[in-house]
Amino acid sequence: MSQEKVDRNKELKKNRKKIVKRNKVKNIIGGTVGVIVLVAVIGWIGYSVYGKYEEYAEANVTSTAVDITPVTGFLTGLEYGFDTEE
Repeated sequence: MSQEKVDRNKELKKNRKKIVKRNKVKNIIGGTVGVIVLVAVIGWIGYSVYGKYEEYAEANVTSTAVDITPVTGFLTGLEYGFDTEE
């Protein structure tokens, strides 16, 4: 039993650089994949929310009627030099 442990530890020590390098590569790949998945999920949620907002905006169109006749008359008076208060 003890000899098996010694042999295993020797093997680990001999291959430590390979093991550390492999673990770093796995961590980098895992992080990259995680970021890509996170960006995809956030993009999908954003696209869905934008689509719902556009549907809501199309369904709830509001328009306001404004009578600008007094303003037009006032500006016409200013243009021709009339005094509108007399």
